[in-house]
Amino acid sequence: TGWDDLLQKLRERFVEPEPEARRERIVSGAMAAARGTPLMMEDLVEENVYLTEWPTAVAGEFREEFLALPRPVLIAAMAHYQRFFPVESAPGELTSRFISISNGGDEATVRQGNEWVLNARFNDAKFFYDEDQRHTIDEFLLRTERIVFQEKLGTVRQRADRIARMAALLAGQADLDDETAEHARRAGLYAKADLSTGLVSELPSLQGQIGAEYACREGFPESICRAIERHYAPDATSEEEGERLATLVMCADQSDRL
Repeated sequence: TGWDDLLQKLRERFVEPEPEARRERIVSGAMAAARGTPLMMEDLVEENVYLTEWPTAVAGEFREEFLALPRPVLIAAMAHYQRFFPVESAPGELTSRFISISNGGDEATVRQGNEWVLNARFNDAKFFYDEDQRHTIDEFLLRTERIVFQEKLGTVRQRADRIARMAALLAGQADLDDETAEHARRAGLYAKADLSTGLVSELPSLQGQIGAEYACREGFPESICRAIERHYAPDATSEEEGERLATLVMCADQSDRL
């Protein structure tokens, strides 16, 4: 019979028409169910707001053995691929718990299904991670000789050499010191090495992050690891060395596409 009547009847049928009200249900529900601190990434909250009509937070748990996987793998599998919120016990310490946002259904059934799917995804990720541990980042770089970037531009390995040269050249043109130029060259050389890893083949959104993880594992300088991780989207305004290197590699990367 009117607008208010429509809203009331929608809510009686478990449809919340106001996005801000759905957002509040998601945030408050996740905080209440987490038994820890859920990582409420804004883009993930926004996505769940517009995926659900009557959002309900459902807590779940995966097998603790998977906590041995690198943090970026855990977060990507939960947040990026399953749209779940990871849960921390303290800053930087992930737990085996997660929060999913259900649009209805029996909570126990939803929880069981979510746990099964997430454990299966982590099991696959662990297989590829364990396989990757048998190889060095130089071996991954060598493998990119088998990945064609573009017919006339050669392989990803050939591209890595071009990016490395260009990053060092840009560092020189910016009047940066020789050590920074060398770090820029190394960051550019290894920036695409993780494209041949098993983990990136399984979780493509981890490009850069896995390269940084493996470079750090082998003792690369922190600034080079940071540049490898951040070169897809650096903060060009930052004075931090890793971000500066990432900006140089990003510029070299983009110039190679022109």
